[in-house]
Amino acid sequence: MIIRTAGKHMTILLNELISAITLNDWPTVESALPKIESKSLWRAACLKIRRLPHSAPTEVAKGFHSVVTQRGHSIRESVGDDSVLLDALRILLPPYQGPPLLLYRGESTLRHRQRRHGFAWTGNVDIARMFASGLNATEPEGGVLLRVKASSEAIIAAPSAHSIYLGENEYTVDRRQLTGIRVVARFPPLSGNT
Repeated sequence: MIIRTAGKHMTILLNELISAITLNDWPTVESALPKIESKSLWRAACLKIRRLPHSAPTEVAKGFHSVVTQRGHSIRESVGDDSVLLDALRILLPPYQGPPLLLYRGESTLRHRQRRHGFAWTGNVDIARMFASGLNATEPEGGVLLRVKASSEAIIAAPSAHSIYLGENEYTVDRRQLTGIRVVARFPPLSGNT
């Protein structure tokens, strides 16, 4: 009985989230997110979101854009499936409307080798180098500075206001649509980065 009740509460929470997204009710969406996180429902939420027939309305898209900028890495880990998350991000974030861009990313060598690149890419090579030689220079292989000419279709969203404030100017990119990723530089692992 407890399992059935818990399942019912999760279904209600997810349905309320989807309803709030479609109604452009960012305050309700925002208040649901801690519950989604605490109950490990990000994957279930993204599976429902990616089936929505159209992009999220303006206020919800703007709010999610800030959330993804701040907590995208932990959301990615929680979803555990990049395809599911990328499909949901195409619905949730304000769609990019611009030309192809030359973008950079500081990535761990291991994730690059596995073709599991992160979604945040920047036009600023110095920002990407900072991540490649710092946060993403993980044991045992270190980090790499990557460069790619990203098509307009590969770019999901332009930088959020929060990303611009941080000076990172990160574009959200669908790595499944990137071709011709090049390693520009390699960096040794920083001790303590795992």
